[in-house]
Amino acid sequence: MQKKCSRCGKSIKEVGRLVRVTWLGFRAPLCKNCRSLLKKETKTTRKSIKKVRTA
Repeated sequence: MQKKCSRCGKSIKEVGRLVRVTWLGFRAPLCKNCRSLLKKETKTTRKSIKKVRTA
């Protein structure tokens, strides 16, 4: 069974480790493109997530 990227829906042949996806709240498979995009995003989004949790 092929896993699909939880973001763009592209099928992934080699599923590496599951990446923690904050907008879903659990770990999900991502393709290489989405994973690299996530890395760029997380630097800014983590700060805002912490604010939400403490409130």
